Amino acid sequence: MTTIKKTTKEEREEHDIRVLCRALSARGSKVRRENLSRGSGFRTKSGDCVYYGLNTIFVDRRLPSTQQLAIVVEYFLSTNAKLSLVEFESLSSGTRKDLQGVLDLAEANS
Repeated sequence: MTTIKKTTKEEREEHDIRVLCRALSARGSKVRRENLSRGSGFRTKSGDCVYYGLNTIFVDRRLPSTQQLAIVVEYFLSTNAKLSLVEFESLSSGTRKDLQGVLDLAEANS
């Protein structure tokens, strides 16, 4: 089996996805990144739902990392959750720009 080496950009995006997944988990939501089923007669796509009483977002792992990150960022913004300063600063500059306004200002000013 051949493994495809990820670019630096893809590695940064993977890091940002993991940071946001941990942040969402700490705030009561779960992110499941998996190969979503596809077949004749039905179609699945990434999105959010309540699964066994837990706010869950499913992200198709087969999507490019840029699209996976966009889905997680969009969901994070829709929750109106705030990031701690440590979480925010660990993200790449592009993702921080996308998430403007989600920094917990009370923590940032302390």
